[in-house]
Amino acid sequence: MVKVLCILLCLFVLLSDLCSGLRPEDHTQQHGGFVYTRNELLRLRPPPPPPSSRPLMPTVNTKQDASKKRKRGRRGGVKNRLRRRPAKPPLPSVVFANVQSLYNKIDELHAKCRYDNVYREACVMAFCETWLDSTRPDDDIILDGFTVYRSDRTKESGKTRGGGLCIYINNRWCSNVKIHTTLCSPNLELLTLSVRPFYLPREFSNIVLCCVYVPPSADALAAADTITSYMQSMLLRYPDAPVFVMGDFNSCTLDTALPSFHQYVHVPTRNNKTIDLCYGNIPSAYSARAHPPLGRADHNVINLIPAYRQLLKRVKPTKVNVRQWTQDATMQLQGSLACTDWGVCT
Repeated sequence: MVKVLCILLCLFVLLSDLCSGLRPEDHTQQHGGFVYTRNELLRLRPPPPPPSSRPLMPTVNTKQDASKKRKRGRRGGVKNRLRRRPAKPPLPSVVFANVQSLYNKIDELHAKCRYDNVYREACVMAFCETWLDSTRPDDDIILDGFTVYRSDRTKESGKTRGGGLCIYINNRWCSNVKIHTTLCSPNLELLTLSVRPFYLPREFSNIVLCCVYVPPSADALAAADTITSYMQSMLLRYPDAPVFVMGDFNSCTLDTALPSFHQYVHVPTRNNKTIDLCYGNIPSAYSARAHPPLGRADHNVINLIPAYRQLLKRVKPTKVNVRQWTQDATMQLQGSLACTDWGVCT
């Protein structure tokens, strides 16, 4: 009877293994517990999807890796170069316009200098037709972080209202400023400064800035001749300095009077005309962008972004081979000098 029960128990175990798909030798019993083999564990995995449901292309992770600080390489362009070094550009970033009365726009200009990078990071801001006179002190038009230099219209112009020039210099860019010329005549208003900023490329000694206003009723040829004479005198005084003349020229041009100068503004500044110009003796020095006018003025604000690259960055480095004395040659020279009878030379 016992033998029959043992045979039935063995048959039951064998049938259960066959029904589960396992072989009897795949598992063993130790100390009352089961020990699973590798084959048993692999059979527990879910079956792989059929080939038709698999994606042909691997999925791309569009999320930015937090550990990656920036993309490989850098974006080019004059604006990105200026953002990286706002206070150390090779040439000053300039904002200039015909404001048609500066005093009633000073609050807007305060807000621009606080919240707008174009104005706040500008090295130079030049405005013509400020309509200022001796009754308006500098404290009425001062801007935080800027030093103001102005030239109001005088009686020599033959007019009692309008006109006037003003140049703001960013204190983070330059504090060494010298006023050279202030002129007010019926044909031309002119203000000339020479600046020596904190950072300047080695090929330049100074930077000459000139703000002009040529009235619509002025003699354009006489105004061009006057500007030319002043600019030539500045070039003789600072032969290695960049010279820039900016302002409202109306019908006056310097293309013939100063053929070596280049004009950088090629966007409309008033309606569909380009009368607010900037001339300079550096080719391709600036890229001009037009911005909305200040207040109710009808002249666009022109932003000149430096496009000039320093000579040090444009010239490829040269390799120079320098011969050095070996230690044996140095010791031999020292011995020769020591045993020389120097009394013969006297």
